[in-house]
Amino acid sequence: MTTPKLWVIEHVSFATYGKASVGVPHQYCGAAGKRANCQVAISSRSQRHRRGP
Repeated sequence: MTTPKLWVIEHVSFATYGKASVGVPHQYCGAAGKRANCQVAISSRSQRHRRGP
């Protein structure tokens, strides 16, 4: 196992549909590209190499 060079922390949105999603607010949802009933989670992952220029 190697030590990660950096940690990536980002938010992920999940659009929810139907009446079974209790307590889900009407907010901007990146997955839908508009305001909708949406849940937002924070995800983290380790990365050994830096991407990009």
